[in-house]
Amino acid sequence: MQVIIVVLFVVMALLHPVDASAEFTKIKIAVLDFEQKGKYESEDIGKMVAEWLTTRLVETGRFDIVERRLLNKVLAEQSIGSSGLVDPSSASQLGRVLGVKTVVTGSVSNYGGVIDINARLISVETASIRAAESASTESPKDLRKVVALISDKIMQTFPLEGYVLDRTDNKVILDLGRRHGVRPGMRFLAYVEGKTRKHPKTGEILDVETVERGMLEIRDVKDKTATSVIVREFVTNGIDVKCMVRGLLKDEEERIATVKRMDEENSRSMAIKTPPKVEKAAAVPPQVPETSKMVALPTSIGPAIESVETDDFRYDLKHIKMSGGEVTVFIEATNKSGKNRYLAVYDQTSQYVKSTLTDEMDKAMEVNDVFLWDGDIRTSSSDARRGFYVYDGKKVTVEMIFKDVPAGTGLIKLLNFHPYTAVKLIFFKWRETDVHFKEIRVPR
Repeated sequence: MQVIIVVLFVVMALLHPVDASAEFTKIKIAVLDFEQKGKYESEDIGKMVAEWLTTRLVETGRFDIVERRLLNKVLAEQSIGSSGLVDPSSASQLGRVLGVKTVVTGSVSNYGGVIDINARLISVETASIRAAESASTESPKDLRKVVALISDKIMQTFPLEGYVLDRTDNKVILDLGRRHGVRPGMRFLAYVEGKTRKHPKTGEILDVETVERGMLEIRDVKDKTATSVIVREFVTNGIDVKCMVRGLLKDEEERIATVKRMDEENSRSMAIKTPPKVEKAAAVPPQVPETSKMVALPTSIGPAIESVETDDFRYDLKHIKMSGGEVTVFIEATNKSGKNRYLAVYDQTSQYVKSTLTDEMDKAMEVNDVFLWDGDIRTSSSDARRGFYVYDGKKVTVEMIFKDVPAGTGLIKLLNFHPYTAVKLIFFKWRETDVHFKEIRVPR
């Protein structure tokens, strides 16, 4: 009898296979009114921002938002204010009562004509901040756009995951569709799992390597599936039915775009390094722009002469040399902020504050020329006016040339390196820093 029952279960499973997409459930969250800081035309701006954010999140199809009347009732019962920032402990308590996993709270600040919206995602389970998102604008008319940007960032904190079902030429079918919150224009990372990393003593699997295969963009969406096109493929024909997909995380799309740009620049540089053959009768060889010339970059040889760390970067003074009346300095900048940044350093072509060198006679000189190196790609300061995009952990090298330095200078009393770092939200938010290297001997 037991055998017959088992067989019946197997037959039923074959006749009525489980719908994998039915496993998809919306993420239940609560959005509190945002705290107001500063003056606004409307006294309910914090409430309005929360409502705009709620609407935007509901429209994604990914979230189940606690209804406002129920939220206000629970807030009153728990003696928590209906607006304003709550601490993670109170938010965790509130989330458990509401049956949600994440509580969204934040503030709207208006200082000096710049409006900042800051949102915090608090995990109910751990009573800790899961993520913090922010965006800014100088125009109250753009507040909805800022809220939309915050919403997109929140979505990236809960990336969709699925599988590749089929590939034909440049088109890829995914097992994610409208019911999962997929919509045209969304981008996904295609990948396969690599080696696992286990704890050496317990044998517990701590991590699984992600081997990226490429990036996809959704073009057409059905109820349970979506058609995408390959935007970028890291390995020829690397995206196939063995691949999994995941919605792009924060800054991931920008990082991939940067890798693509670097590949293109490297290709152009290789073309410069190996120019086409010309006949002997040809005139002078084509001139290569100064900003693209390939020259030796000695920063990788030997340890740093001196290192200074700031909140965003570690700066390693790697090489310094005097030739004639010029002193050339190479500083390696490593992004250690945990987030992606922009780095800019300016020369005489710019109106911004520049780095200076003070010689042993206390004569201070501004830097004349600045170049930024990304690998073996050399770009002038004027061409990189908005700075280099430097993702977390990446290194770039800054080359500075000081001219008309007195002959015989053997000691630099002070090298005041003046970098600018920035995060790009809707606008660039720049911060300038003074990094001091003192008592530096100048080899010849």
